[in-house]
Amino acid sequence: MGWLNRKQKLPLIPGRDRAPVSADTQPVYSYYAGRVAPNRGGRQASPQSRGTLMTKPNTRIQLSAYTVVVGICTLVVVVCIVKLLSVSQSSKVVVSATANHPVSQLAIESYTKAADALLKGSLLNRSKITLNTNGIESSLQKQFPELTSVVVTVPLVGNRLVIYVSPSKPAFVLQTGSGLYSIDAKGYVLTQLTTPTDGLVLLKETSSRTPKPGSQYLASSTMTFCSTVAYELEQGGVPLAYLDLPTSAPYELDAYVAAKPYYIRFNLQADAMQQSGAAVATLQQLGANTPGQYLDVRVSERAYYK
Repeated sequence: MGWLNRKQKLPLIPGRDRAPVSADTQPVYSYYAGRVAPNRGGRQASPQSRGTLMTKPNTRIQLSAYTVVVGICTLVVVVCIVKLLSVSQSSKVVVSATANHPVSQLAIESYTKAADALLKGSLLNRSKITLNTNGIESSLQKQFPELTSVVVTVPLVGNRLVIYVSPSKPAFVLQTGSGLYSIDAKGYVLTQLTTPTDGLVLLKETSSRTPKPGSQYLASSTMTFCSTVAYELEQGGVPLAYLDLPTSAPYELDAYVAAKPYYIRFNLQADAMQQSGAAVATLQQLGANTPGQYLDVRVSERAYYK
């Protein structure tokens, strides 16, 4: 009757009773098995916080990429600023529009070469911020006294300086054995000419020297003397054909009168105004009896003619 003492197993009610779990069976899925353990504060991590923790590495990558882009952009801006503010070591010389006479290409090349040497001679002249424009202008005028004006302009966008120069006004047309040249009142050669210039007195000088545009050929005192004689004779009604500086007499100036067979001899070491006045007065006294060869006023208060 032992079978009567066994406990009868009742059938399981679906949905309410659980089947016994044995050691060799696999665990059954449970809702609570996927729950995260509570943190120290007793609160469980929300799904949003778990998503944030999972995206932190991506955020670091994005920040690194942003830093690289910003660095590249900053470098490009700095390079552009440096390029914009830099000054080219090759300048451009332009003859000012106020100069109403031609200037030789050789003279312009000399001005350009001197300006480039000034730019390369100082590190400060390689930036628009530290560029010494006044120093360049004064240095060029000291090197080339025939320049009455030098203006250095700094371009806003470009890097090449533009230098406007204004050479002196020509005083005479200089005739030498090598050709015709325009020369200013200080004795500096301006440019070589192909034909004489109207309105300028011809000044002959027959030495073996060769004039060089941009360099001084005659002393300023000689040029002042020639200008005074030419002006006083023209004002006194004695038209000039040309002036001559004879090589055989280094301190003499001969003024040849237009349409007349004679010339007037002057002393370069004496007073030009006094000698010119004496020549005009003597010719007025002689009237129609003009000299046949020359009129000599080199001796003070004396006039000789032949």
